[in-house]
Amino acid sequence: MAACIIVSPFGIQTESFPAGTHFAGSHLRFGTLADQHKARIVDYLDLRGEERLSRLVRQKPAFVISHNDIAALRALTDTVAKTDYALQLHEYALGAFQSASVPMASFHFDGEDVTHHAFDARNAGFRPEQEHTLGAEVWDRQLAYLEFLYTKSHQGPLAKLAVNRLCRALRSGATDDGLIDLAIGLEALVITKVEIKFQFALNHSLIGSDDAADRAVTFALLKGLYDARSTIVHGGAPAPADVRKIDAAKASWSQLQSIAQRSLTYYLLYCSQHESKGWADHMVQLALGGARVQLEEPQ
Repeated sequence: MAACIIVSPFGIQTESFPAGTHFAGSHLRFGTLADQHKARIVDYLDLRGEERLSRLVRQKPAFVISHNDIAALRALTDTVAKTDYALQLHEYALGAFQSASVPMASFHFDGEDVTHHAFDARNAGFRPEQEHTLGAEVWDRQLAYLEFLYTKSHQGPLAKLAVNRLCRALRSGATDDGLIDLAIGLEALVITKVEIKFQFALNHSLIGSDDAADRAVTFALLKGLYDARSTIVHGGAPAPADVRKIDAAKASWSQLQSIAQRSLTYYLLYCSQHESKGWADHMVQLALGGARVQLEEPQ
């Protein structure tokens, strides 16, 4: 069998999976695992004392990704990196439309055996009764977004770091660690060495909307996030005003997640239509009243 990466969304109830086989692009399939894939995953996990994870994944359908045919993964020469990044893309694609992080695991299959796996250790205590229920709309939207990430992410050199940190933020939720990772993920998309907080808030507010009122709300939220992040990473006992900023950022968690998803999506759209080296100049043009890129280039 061909080499591939297998991603198991084992944290989703079986009843939430659509029947049959589904495709997100020409090189990514979701459906029942082939017996050989299933057997090799079970052998690999059991030998490493991961019988519990083995039980969680063996009964569920999974994604099978032909990674040699996908530029975003082909660009990574290390199979461990490919396995990790595939897991992050899947977690983030679903997390963009689901209120909580869904436990998943990924496996690299070299054509004969499973050689690596990636798994968030924080889900080690996951139990079947904690499985997430997904609506059909959530499933369809994440499939479409997953295809978008796979086909576009290699065109944006800043995407890998951003996805890594945004995925970590998704896993941590509205915590101190989550705020730090969310801010780093957003900061990765801002190319500047001066007035970082201002540029951070301004650029992402310009990316997300053409409406001045919406931009003002986003600008304020992101300034608050950056202040909260700075307070947390500098350590020590925060002043009452700083505590309020951290609490406000946590209370705005879902809005901040939406801002991050819009910014990442916009960055990848831009890079798919223009040279990525023009990204910083594009941010300047937006600030001067230039138009945002659209889903499709104007004819």
